[in-house]
Amino acid sequence: MELRKLRISNFLGIGEGELAFDKSCLVLVEGVNHDSPSSLSNGAGKSSIFEALYWVLFGRTKRGLVGDDVINNVAGKNCVVELEFDRFKVVRSRGHDVLGTSLRLFQLGANGESPRDLTLGTVKDTQKLIEDTIKLSDFSFSKIAYFGQGDIRGFAGLSDNELKRVFEQALGLAFFADYQDRVKAHRMDLEIRLRDMTARHESVGHERVFAAEKLELMRHSLEECEQRTREDRARLESGLREIERELAEIESNVRQAESELLSRKRLVEAQGIEKGRLDVSRRRLDELIKASSEALIRRQMQNVALAAEVRSIEFELKELENRVGMPCSECGKPYRHEDITSVEVNLKVRLKDRREACSAGAAEEKSIRRRFERLSRYAAKLESKIYSFSAVASEMLNVKARNDHWRRVLAERAPVLAEKERETRAALERLSLEGTSGKYPLLEQVEFQGSCVKELSAESIRLERQIDAGNREIATAKSLEEILGNGGLKSYVFDAITPRLNRLIDRNIKKLDDIDIEVSTVTKLKSGDFREKFAINVNNRHGAGTFEGNSGGELQKINLAISLAVNSLVRSVSEGSINAMFLDECFENLDEGSSERVLDLVQDLEVPNIFLITHRPAVKELVSTVVRVEKRGGMAYIV
Repeated sequence: MELRKLRISNFLGIGEGELAFDKSCLVLVEGVNHDSPSSLSNGAGKSSIFEALYWVLFGRTKRGLVGDDVINNVAGKNCVVELEFDRFKVVRSRGHDVLGTSLRLFQLGANGESPRDLTLGTVKDTQKLIEDTIKLSDFSFSKIAYFGQGDIRGFAGLSDNELKRVFEQALGLAFFADYQDRVKAHRMDLEIRLRDMTARHESVGHERVFAAEKLELMRHSLEECEQRTREDRARLESGLREIERELAEIESNVRQAESELLSRKRLVEAQGIEKGRLDVSRRRLDELIKASSEALIRRQMQNVALAAEVRSIEFELKELENRVGMPCSECGKPYRHEDITSVEVNLKVRLKDRREACSAGAAEEKSIRRRFERLSRYAAKLESKIYSFSAVASEMLNVKARNDHWRRVLAERAPVLAEKERETRAALERLSLEGTSGKYPLLEQVEFQGSCVKELSAESIRLERQIDAGNREIATAKSLEEILGNGGLKSYVFDAITPRLNRLIDRNIKKLDDIDIEVSTVTKLKSGDFREKFAINVNNRHGAGTFEGNSGGELQKINLAISLAVNSLVRSVSEGSINAMFLDECFENLDEGSSERVLDLVQDLEVPNIFLITHRPAVKELVSTVVRVEKRGGMAYIV
């Protein structure tokens, strides 16, 4: 994942700003809070740049802010962040006048081609598409690229289960659990199907016994044939009458639907010309509404810029007035009103001019808004007229659907009824030939029942074989579940990466302090047996023998050594990679020498763009490239 450009508007403390990822070096993010000079750089909006990147990708900030909490309080709306990376662009907005609250993903075109919109139907689906595209979850992103304030975790203080969960997520081992869940679901489905097959096997056995008994009874029922023959004749004759009645009813419905459809077609044709004229008017009106909306947005942005300039001039006037009586920095004489009169006059002229421009801009905005509302009302009236025509057309479609339905019914039922009539007349003819004895139809039924008994026997044998195969497949699924569990492949992966992780941790801590750190995946019980357990053992040769016994600075070094080692390991095995790293105040508990060595460790990760926020002067002196954030009037700007 190659980050290219980040654009921010009205997000947290940032009013407007753009950040390009083309530095290919270590970059210091500095801030100046003009709203509160006593705070120096605190509250200037430095961390908001990193939070904006996190929010546009994952829909929440690193601190967990969601919803309208991310909108700048001064602006109150129009929060939008855009991120270009690789050949894609993500745009996430909140409370925007045009974009609303939305998430969109675009594929940027090559050679000047227009971007292709990849946005899916829901925000949830689009969010999943973004994470699939960058091959990073929010957890993986925070471990690979973004260390926020307080994010250097105390790994050595975590429990066995917490450490397992951290490494499973960081190394992308969650698919083992997902696959295990699918195997388990498949096994449970097999067990349900096996129970169904067993129940079916028992049911087939009962049916076979019943069929055999029924076959025996049929052989003793030949004397009842004469009575059944008379009943069959009456039933067949009644069926013929029912067939004729149903066919006549269907034909009547077809004729009625055709007549109604013809009437509706004439009405729709008569209204077609008027609807075409209204459609042309509506398209023209839509163009005017769109142009009016764009003009309104441009005017609003211009008014905001004018208001900001008025506040700036007022601030300069106030500062100029405060100089009266103050000594001059060059000659030492106090300033008089006469010394600042010319500058004050110029500022007041500029202030008057900008205020008049603000008033004119507000009037123009109001005029544009009234025109936009008037066009919208007229569009609603046109839409109502067009809808009335559409209702007539919709009714015609309903009538056409009824006509098509009855035609389909006629096409489907006519051959069926004709065949049924033929079979019924053939049955009546057989009854006439066989007379009153009814012997031959009964014999046919006896033969049919005999074939049913044979089919049920074959079905019983087939089910027995399927039950055996199902039992074997269930046993295989259970074995696969064990392989995918904690004692299977995941345990093998943990054992495989532990030596490499220990080497990385040892390399890092040796550059920072004389402390031994070791990650282990097994522990020895009092009984002498070994059990799988994640643990991080810390031994300070010149201090405490446990993690908790070390000082604050030593704990920071231990946590940094482990965190950067995990970062290196995750970068080497993860599908997602990124050309940037963001460090927000990760050196604050360290002395100058330790801070410099930590900075060397970070640079050893060979990340092209490393953005750093720190208040440590020793660290700042090592950085040559600076991005500056200035805050005025509740709005921070990247300069």
